[in-house]
Amino acid sequence: MALSLQLLLVLCMCLLCHKVDARNHSHQKRLQRFSRSQKFESVLLMRDNEFDCVDIYKQPAFQHSMLKNHKIQLSPTFKTATTQSRPSKTWKDFKGKNMSIGCPPGKVPIHRGNMMHQTNSTHFVNQFPGYAKLHANLLDTNKETTYHGGYAEINICKVSGVEKGQYSLAQVYAHSDAAKDLDIIKVGWGVDQDGCYNVVCPGFVQVSSELAFGAVMTPNPKGLVSESYVYIGIEQDHITGHWWFVSGKNPIGYWPKELLPHISNGAAKIRFGGETASSLDNTSPPMGNGILPEGHNSNSCFFAGLRIMDSEFHIQEIKPEDITVYSDTNPHCYGLLYEGYQGELFRQSFFFGGPGGDCGV
Repeated sequence: MALSLQLLLVLCMCLLCHKVDARNHSHQKRLQRFSRSQKFESVLLMRDNEFDCVDIYKQPAFQHSMLKNHKIQLSPTFKTATTQSRPSKTWKDFKGKNMSIGCPPGKVPIHRGNMMHQTNSTHFVNQFPGYAKLHANLLDTNKETTYHGGYAEINICKVSGVEKGQYSLAQVYAHSDAAKDLDIIKVGWGVDQDGCYNVVCPGFVQVSSELAFGAVMTPNPKGLVSESYVYIGIEQDHITGHWWFVSGKNPIGYWPKELLPHISNGAAKIRFGGETASSLDNTSPPMGNGILPEGHNSNSCFFAGLRIMDSEFHIQEIKPEDITVYSDTNPHCYGLLYEGYQGELFRQSFFFGGPGGDCGV
């Protein structure tokens, strides 16, 4: 069965210490090889016949009972001047070869499958299968403070071996205090045939007429999908309180604050990394490209240019003393290798992933 990588958004509303070593030269060489070999053609392919241009006021977001009288915020009050480690070419890739024009003003591209699933949906929780094995390898903020954003450049990796009833994701997270009721936003790429992503469950208000969620990420003509990246930013508007998804300097849409009461004044944590899940009778799927980040010359997937927006709404590079590596399974399944600052091109970055398998519950 053919599976595809997709750009995913997740809205969830639901009841280790690590030694940081000095920068390693072989690690640097691997990153330099990556930068020289990047190919950006056709990273995201969106086929015209799979998407409809829907009136912005008739998009699935407004099926949500709390958004019946919601007034759309067409643009954030902040300037999307998020600094990146290198010039972004992902916005061109987001559009895709076959949707380079996008939708006309006042309309947004919606995947027909999303519209069908959303229309047939009876309740939010029905969109999530009963995953019993959940695992994550993450870089986790550990300061007791408030965050208003998180940013990363995520390596797009080819994932194989993900079956129905499983998922494998690479994401930036913003969420509330785990000791209380959880509100969680996740944005990234992944493989999943089930679940409540993108606009399948109402809540995310899209304003971009060009980017279509659920778009398939396909290898460029030379098959170098692992040598591509996507820029992800989650940023809270300090005036309206809405949480925006931005790609580079492009605002894509937002989660209204009324849907996220526990992070309406900011998030307790920002996290970066991979997540997998499977049913109880199945093994855990691969994470990243399935390669463990062993040694200093890893060929694993990676995150780069890690940043947060602090309690004063200032964008800051993460600091090693303010983060912790989190892993909830054995090191033969998944791993995360963080070595701090990796030069001007990649800044704060880490490798992650692994083959999965019998990883426990």
